[in-house]
Amino acid sequence: MHINKKKDNDHFFPIYTIIITILGLYIFFLSPSARLSGKVSLNENNSNFLSIQNNITPSNDISEKSIIEKKDLEIDRLKKYNHTLFIIFIFTLSFFTLLFFIILYKRYLFNKKMNSELKKAYIQMEKLATYDPLTHLYNRRSMTERIEIEIVRMGRTGKPFCLIMFDIDDFQKYNNLYGNECGDKILESLSIILKESIRNQDAASRWGGEEFLVLLPETGGNGGYIAAEKIRKRIETATMEYGEYKIQFTITAGISVYDKPGSVNDCIRAADMAMYKGKKDGKNRIIR
Repeated sequence: MHINKKKDNDHFFPIYTIIITILGLYIFFLSPSARLSGKVSLNENNSNFLSIQNNITPSNDISEKSIIEKKDLEIDRLKKYNHTLFIIFIFTLSFFTLLFFIILYKRYLFNKKMNSELKKAYIQMEKLATYDPLTHLYNRRSMTERIEIEIVRMGRTGKPFCLIMFDIDDFQKYNNLYGNECGDKILESLSIILKESIRNQDAASRWGGEEFLVLLPETGGNGGYIAAEKIRKRIETATMEYGEYKIQFTITAGISVYDKPGSVNDCIRAADMAMYKGKKDGKNRIIR
């Protein structure tokens, strides 16, 4: 829709520009020529008038005076005509000048609106490429990029970072009992608790399905365990209302520490394996 509208405006503007230019040039060249013609006629009439006056003698009859009066009337008429033509020219020029600037202003507003809409669309696209649309946490790709940055920082500073991988225990059970919409509400509720439980420098992501991954910069194993336990307890004690139901759920988490050179996948895999060990050991726990 926007593209078609822009094309219409691109046609609209040159057409009116051409019309204004043609009319402006027509009036500009026509009016002076008419005024010049009037001046020539006026000069000729004045010459004739002076010639007649010089030739008037007391013996001239009334017919000669009548001719002079007619010439005077003709001169007055030409003066009024030139004056009217000049006013029409000024009015027409002003009108089309105003119309021209109105078109320019409308075009400016249109371009401003288009730029604003494009900026909003770009921000929305960037947001969709960075965040998960349901939980508004980082998506998998963005989280991987954050971890790669931390690997470079660790190599420079020597300070380790910690990863916490966790998922919701028996998540499919809630979908089966209450429906997929209830499952989405659980994910949204968990993401809110997660955001409130981590530091500003930390990063949380929805890794996939009901799995989440948390990055803790400049944090070792003990600090990671404390942070993970804090998240686990807050989720365990929270109650989510869904219609007439009050739902509680738990998580199982695994921790890995990146403190020596290695790949991103190895670090993530270590946290994932620790999490599945916690599942086998009984769920609702932290494994490192």
